[in-house]
Amino acid sequence: MPALASFRNTRPSSVTRPGRLRIVPRDFKVITPMATLYARDGVDVALIGIEVWSSGIIVRLGGLPNERTDALDRTFRNDLEAWGRAEREGQPPKHPTEWLFDVGLALSNDVGTSYELQSGVRGGAGRMLRAEWAFEPGPPDSASRLTLVLSGDKGHQGSVDIEI
Repeated sequence: MPALASFRNTRPSSVTRPGRLRIVPRDFKVITPMATLYARDGVDVALIGIEVWSSGIIVRLGGLPNERTDALDRTFRNDLEAWGRAEREGQPPKHPTEWLFDVGLALSNDVGTSYELQSGVRGGAGRMLRAEWAFEPGPPDSASRLTLVLSGDKGHQGSVDIEI
């Protein structure tokens, strides 16, 4: 597994003037593995990042840009325009992320915390195909590793361990 990069923010913000950025006043960590998890129809899908908050965990996957993602985007835009010209009859075309990220995700850690999926979203434009899933609760301080389990069609399954 590639080396994990992380950013830790623990400084409370003293900036309160409008128009200024505020540092998030909570302890959080962003882990960016950039590890390829699977490939589907010519697109490599990577674990882009994991946000570890005191209240939950956000997992982000991305379809790595290549000629295939360009072609998928062109086809989707053309199909969407044709659907619009047809006065939106029938169902709109499916976005490529609907099948690219059609996987089940489960999260666990080394101290047995039970994580519950709260929400998920898929989307993107151009070459930036991405998806994210939000889990609760946040990990306890005693946890040092997360395990992300992916399950897909045809019973395929894989997992990755992430040091937190």
